[in-house]
Amino acid sequence: MKLNDPDFFRTDAVRAAIGSLGDNTLYRCPGTFHRIALVGFGDQSGGAEDTIVYIDSATIEPKLDAFPEWLETREKINNDVPTVNESLGATDFLSAFHTAQSILTNWQTQNDNSSGRLRGVVLIADGGPCVYDLGCLVGNNTMNVNAYLNDMEAYLDPNGVNYPWRGVGNVESVHIWFVGFNDTTVSGGYNYLNPEIESGRRLRDFWTRITEGHGGSFIVLDSSSDQIENYIGGAILSIVDTITDSIVIDTICEEPFFIPPYYDQAVMRILKIGSNPSVPLSEVEIDLIYDGPLPAARFEKGNRTDGEGGGTIADYRSDGPNEVYVIQSPSPGQWQIEVQGADECRDLQVSYLPFPIKGQALTPQESSIIPQYDEESYYDPDEPAYLRYQLFGRTEDNPISPLPEYPIYAEATVMHDGKIVQQFELKQDNDKIWQGTEPFQVRASGRYDWTVEFTAPILPDGEEIKKLLDDKGTFTVSKVQRFQIALQDPNTGGEYPLNTITNAAMEAIPLTIVARIVDQNGTPLSPVRLLTGEGDGALYAVVSSGTETSKRLPMQYDSVNNQWQVKTIAGQNGVPVRAGVHQIEVSLNEATYNREEFRPASNGGKVAVAEVTRPLVLGGSVAMPDSSTAIPQYEEGSLYDPQAPVYFEYEFFQGLTDSNSDDLLSTYPMTVTVDLLYDDAIHQKLTLSSQGDGRWRSTEPIKVPYAGAYEWLLKATVDTSGKSEPAQQYEDAGTFDVSKVGRFYVELMEPQADQSYALNEIVGGRQSMAALPILVRILDEETDQALSADEVTDDETNNALLTAQISSAGANSAPIALTYDVNRQAWLAEAVAGTFEVPDTPGLQTIDITLDESVIDTTQYRPSFRKPGITSAKFERFIVTPLEIQVEPVEYKGPTFTGTLGCINAEPVPINVKLTLINGTSGIPVDPSRVADGEDAVASLASVSLVDRNGAVVETGTWERADSASGGYLKATLGISHTVPGQYSILVEPIAKNLAVGYQYLAPDKITEVAVTRTSSLLYNPGTCTTARNIGLGLLLLLLIWMGISWFRRPLGEIELVNPDDQYDVHTTERLGKSLGLLFRPKQTITVESDPDISKIEVTRASADDATYGTTDDIFHDMDGEEFGAKAMKDTQARKNKRAIRVRVFDMEGGVMNDTTMTADEPTIPLTSYSELRYQG
Repeated sequence: MKLNDPDFFRTDAVRAAIGSLGDNTLYRCPGTFHRIALVGFGDQSGGAEDTIVYIDSATIEPKLDAFPEWLETREKINNDVPTVNESLGATDFLSAFHTAQSILTNWQTQNDNSSGRLRGVVLIADGGPCVYDLGCLVGNNTMNVNAYLNDMEAYLDPNGVNYPWRGVGNVESVHIWFVGFNDTTVSGGYNYLNPEIESGRRLRDFWTRITEGHGGSFIVLDSSSDQIENYIGGAILSIVDTITDSIVIDTICEEPFFIPPYYDQAVMRILKIGSNPSVPLSEVEIDLIYDGPLPAARFEKGNRTDGEGGGTIADYRSDGPNEVYVIQSPSPGQWQIEVQGADECRDLQVSYLPFPIKGQALTPQESSIIPQYDEESYYDPDEPAYLRYQLFGRTEDNPISPLPEYPIYAEATVMHDGKIVQQFELKQDNDKIWQGTEPFQVRASGRYDWTVEFTAPILPDGEEIKKLLDDKGTFTVSKVQRFQIALQDPNTGGEYPLNTITNAAMEAIPLTIVARIVDQNGTPLSPVRLLTGEGDGALYAVVSSGTETSKRLPMQYDSVNNQWQVKTIAGQNGVPVRAGVHQIEVSLNEATYNREEFRPASNGGKVAVAEVTRPLVLGGSVAMPDSSTAIPQYEEGSLYDPQAPVYFEYEFFQGLTDSNSDDLLSTYPMTVTVDLLYDDAIHQKLTLSSQGDGRWRSTEPIKVPYAGAYEWLLKATVDTSGKSEPAQQYEDAGTFDVSKVGRFYVELMEPQADQSYALNEIVGGRQSMAALPILVRILDEETDQALSADEVTDDETNNALLTAQISSAGANSAPIALTYDVNRQAWLAEAVAGTFEVPDTPGLQTIDITLDESVIDTTQYRPSFRKPGITSAKFERFIVTPLEIQVEPVEYKGPTFTGTLGCINAEPVPINVKLTLINGTSGIPVDPSRVADGEDAVASLASVSLVDRNGAVVETGTWERADSASGGYLKATLGISHTVPGQYSILVEPIAKNLAVGYQYLAPDKITEVAVTRTSSLLYNPGTCTTARNIGLGLLLLLLIWMGISWFRRPLGEIELVNPDDQYDVHTTERLGKSLGLLFRPKQTITVESDPDISKIEVTRASADDATYGTTDDIFHDMDGEEFGAKAMKDTQARKNKRAIRVRVFDMEGGVMNDTTMTADEPTIPLTSYSELRYQG
């Protein structure tokens, strides 16, 4: 088998079969399940097993609502299918059939309905019978094949017990299919299925008998070893299609094929055969394409690669070279398989399995019984019976909606006694249920048959029609008996009073309604067969009169008299209480009678009616005003309070019912009038009208200009207009009082008109919004005395009576409630700008006081119409600018006297104080002239004084206005009088009373203090001026003497440092006695940079004697090596008066390397081996 099926297409085919069985359960036969087993077989020597059970029992029972679980189960079963078969040697068919029979028997013994299931075996083999134990050997075959086949045929005898065959569809039968590979491992002459040889023909005949004898088929695959072919996939799937009774439609790849509309699923099978060995199957690319007419789509390897149409991919499987698409709700129209890498499509087998939509009748069912209806229209209009049908896809929860391009047409036919009695269409309603356009006509009793057919066009042009589904069913029409309702009591035309009058109250008189159900001859019917339940409630009564209608009143069954009755009372359960004609209607409760045997007669079967007259006796009482009522007096204008008018109200028929009693007489128009009398004279005539709320009311309010007692007289007249008299004329009388009411007016006391009020204020150095005081009084019109809250509103703490509203430039504040103050007998409030939206900008503002008249106790006071009072005022609001005093903060330290020439012109030194007024809001200086209350007040905006350390005032100052670049400031001068040296303070204290309106000190009580130190100086003291001058001149003279001495002692001449042999570049020349610094220090220092051994030379003046004795110890040698120092000592007196200098030479480390005195007579001294110092006086 490894050579005849090297790519193991057989295992791919098994997996494809497993998926196909799952599709059958999912989309065609929900609720069913399949069971499979997989056995490998062969023949091995040495007693080894000839069969291997790969799958002993796998159940395939997927459910749509558990589809993910099915995918897991399918994967598990597929994994059990071996990818590579074990090599089991030769071929022993009997061992395979023994194993299969054992598995089938085991399934039948399981308690899961397996005993009632169809069974079958599919055999796949590539060789003839070859059993080692029976002598089958290559090159020396002694096996008796004929005897083996006879034994196998006996074992598989259709009439036997191992593999019986009892016909198609019989659960006792076992199907057998054989799929044989050509044996490519031998030459054609030895091929076990070769029809050209005897053994091949014998085996073909044998398997044909076996398979056909068991309802199966014998399939030979055209495969060979030099070709890659997958014919077994199609063969196995065709067997599965036979098992599941599936419809398979074969197509040709790369040629369009059409799917009709309204398929629930379409399973597309694409099998790669591989008939061209030069093209590997992996290189064959397949696209599934939908071209329309609906939106197009393209699918590849289970994925949508283009478009939005085509339907939904519910499942995709790729079992080796076999691809399967499950398309849910496939789009109708043109589909196509496009192939890349195949040879003109001969490498593919393409087919699809359509799963049509399903349907079921909702009504009628087989057991349905429809009562006969032999009247015109021939169906019960109250309960018509329709054919209702549902079309759905996978489940009933997926109803089918017609596509606009493919409209569904449904037609039903109804037959009775072999004749067509009705034909009608079905239309889909909003619930996606198809319902007949007309009810079933059931003129005669008996059995009825119905059929329905759903069709739709295959193409959008509608030329070709396809039947989507047809169905049929039956129902039964039962014969019925007619009945009607007979009203026993009350009698039509009778008079039944609504009430009697007892103790000035109305008492209702009950009316009992009695009825029976009779046949068409008038004979009472028993409810035993007539009704489906108890008798109570089979009939109900309704009483109506005009617009009044009672509730449905269930009637109780009286079994003794075989009748139904109910007691009614006017006003209860909506029974009318109006006088006049009442209609009594007794109706059938259609839910209570046996509709399959009885039906109401066409006339009087469902309703019985009687009309009776119900008269009414009038009675009533006054509602407003009664004898205890006191109406407040109102003597202005209309003579009644328009805000609280009082109407005369009268209630008729009290005591009978809670319903609208005035409607009782609407059938009989009634006129009601009232005369009002004051001081025995008619003051006002009133007409009353019905208000629809159980009362009659006057058409205008009662006028009450006088205080005191009033009388009223009511007259009611009923106009019967020739009808039976339901009521008599009626009169009533009574009294009421009118109480005296005072008048008041509102007076706005504050803010006053044309006054100014600050918007802000400064307290404790902090700026805040100033409250605007509001004070309002309510004054008695006669006495002008203030009234309290409880006098006006009956509530001493009532704060809702008065509100204020402040406006400015079109902006209005929110209403501000005023609170009554008992002590001040006024309503008060403080309006702070910014709160309650009170305007916070300066300028003209208006206050309006509003009186809420709804809270006024009008029984005591009302607003005056004679005195208007004051309720509005216009006033100004201004902003107070805060001011701060700023005094120069620097501590003052200075002498008592000063002068430009010191003590020569010294005078007392004044203390100048600068005061600047700062805007406390902006921080900008303010001109004092602007903030002072007049020009004279500028100097008095603050006080300034100079006090000593003990607090005693030494001097006070006066302010003067001064100008500056920033505006202006105040200045004052202190300390003009003589003050002794010491510690002083300058105190500045604001004077708020001298500020102009609109200005205020931030800290009116704050005293600004500046420290002052007065010092004494001899330089500027006139008393010590002469002494200071003399000492100065003496010091100057001494300085000049010192400078003269220093200048006299300075060195003179010229000094030169040279190299006599010019060995090195050593040369320095310095002129002595020219520097002015010698006036203070007669020593000259020369810095040497040309000699590497000498850093500097210091020169001072010396005497000739110093030269004589200063060199006594110095021994000098000339260029010839002779000593010359000793010779210098001999001529001392001759050099005594010569100019001389002292020279000190320092080395680079700062040490003195030579210290000598030089004169003009001896001008040269050697310093180093290459330098000498020369002097010229």
